[in-house]
This record gives sequence, structure tokens and C-alpha cells, in this order.
Amino acid sequence: MHRLLQRSPLGAARSRGRLRAGGADLRARLGLSGAWVAGGVPLNTVVLGVRTVVRGVVALALLPLLLDRIGAAPTGLFVFATTLTGYFTAVEYGVGMSVTKYVAEYHATGEERQLGSIMRASLLIMLGLGALVAAAVAALALLGGQAL
Repeated sequence: MHRLLQRSPLGAARSRGRLRAGGADLRARLGLSGAWVAGGVPLNTVVLGVRTVVRGVVALALLPLLLDRIGAAPTGLFVFATTLTGYFTAVEYGVGMSVTKYVAEYHATGEERQLGSIMRASLLIMLGLGALVAAAVAALALLGGQAL
């Protein structure tokens, strides 16, 4: 496995000294071990889980307030628009994580041409997704406003 890593572009950059294990060195200096440190997978998973639960509780707590203040039909439209926006956000997260991976890889290996290409492509994808979400929300506002 070590030989395979050395043959990869990322492994070659690491062997030439371009990459440093800053996170591991910091953990060792601070006496921290395991994954329960900032940036570790279990800690991040727990934090994201707590965030999801808190968001759900707040949304449920605000639902009666919304119904009382603006009525059932506008609240339904608001929930629908929020859900639609959430779906588009979920699509964006996949793009954002992919861009992060490739930017880090191309930066580490010094492939500036590929780095520029991924940045241009991600910009166009994000602009397209933004235009799609804006059009969907505008259509909802126009159709929903007439229905009310």
C-alpha cells in the first residue's frame, strides 16, 4: 500500500515534502489522542447530529407561532419553499465537497492548470444552481401569491 501511495501524485508530493502533517503534530504536542479532538470524525458527527436535532426542535416550536401569526395557507407555502430550498442545498453540498477534494489534491500536487479548470467548472455549476433556485423561488412566489 505504501508503494502505491508513493506512485500517486499526492504521495509523490508528500514524499517531496510539500505536505505536512500539521494536525497530527499539533495533537501530539497538546497530548490529545484519538478522534475526539476538534476536526475528528466522531466529534464532528456528534456536533452535526446535535445541530440537526436543535434545528428540528426550533422548527417544531415555531410552527404554532407561524400558524397563529400568518395563517395556514401562507405557512404551508413557507414550509414548501423552505423544503425546496433544502433540496437544492443538499445538491450543492455534493458539489462543494467534490470541489474541496479536488482543489486540495491539485494544490498539493502543483497542478495549476487543473486547479484553474476545477475552479471555473465549480463556479459555473454554482451559478447554474443559484439561477435554478432563484427561478423556482420566483415561480413559487408568483404562483403562491396569486393562490392566496
